[in-house]
Amino acid sequence: MEPLGYRFFKGRQGAAGYMRRMDGGCAVCCQGLVPGESYALRALPLGNALGESRADGDGCLVFHGAYPAELFLSQGGQVTLWDGGDEGFLLAQECLRRLRRPVKREEEETKQIETGDMIVLPDLPEMDAQKTPEARPEEEPEERTPEKPLPDYSLRSASAAAPVDGLPPLLWPKGTEHVQKYFQLYPPIRLFDEPQWRFVRTPSPIRQATYCAVGRHVAGDAVDALAYAVPGGPYNPPAPLPGYQYRMGKEGMGYWVMRKKAEK
Repeated sequence: MEPLGYRFFKGRQGAAGYMRRMDGGCAVCCQGLVPGESYALRALPLGNALGESRADGDGCLVFHGAYPAELFLSQGGQVTLWDGGDEGFLLAQECLRRLRRPVKREEEETKQIETGDMIVLPDLPEMDAQKTPEARPEEEPEERTPEKPLPDYSLRSASAAAPVDGLPPLLWPKGTEHVQKYFQLYPPIRLFDEPQWRFVRTPSPIRQATYCAVGRHVAGDAVDALAYAVPGGPYNPPAPLPGYQYRMGKEGMGYWVMRKKAEK
């Protein structure tokens, strides 16, 4: 929401800010920044820079222009201010990460591996247990304030659901091993209000998309369908995606989705 033309940002380390819509453009006002440091105003979803300036002696900074709705502020490779909740922060962080990559690596990751009419992610590299990190010269340890120890465990609230150790193992059909790896390594993300579907957020093989998602549908104790989702606008997908259909997800985010039944 934008009450009276204002849109407020979330920030890190005491930073705060807002965007105010005006006739012919808008103003982005930031405070709580490091005086004298340079900050860049960027747009989602690609992270392209809209302006760069230094914070004044009071740690304040103002940008004026005709800016899009989704913005974030960065200092070097760190996100300082962003629009929205955790999803907005992750999108901004992913933009900066992709901008720091060498061009050659980006070109390799944008190659699409086709399986039927699906776009799948590259195989994950296998971890070599025999390799050990190279020895480094010892350095003087930095003095740090001791952190408060975290509890050894936490208990979930009581419910009628079956205990975790009482649930049967999930069965994955043959040929879905590459998808199963993603659910073991990447964080979950909720795209739609569909209880039987679960998605995880994964790196994107498409340069124009900051991330993508892989989903699986469960019937009984087995996976019976897979899905691939790429964030994008309703009229044009971020890349040619044959077989994909546009769907509106949670919090106003749209996705191009392709679903396919798993082979038994």
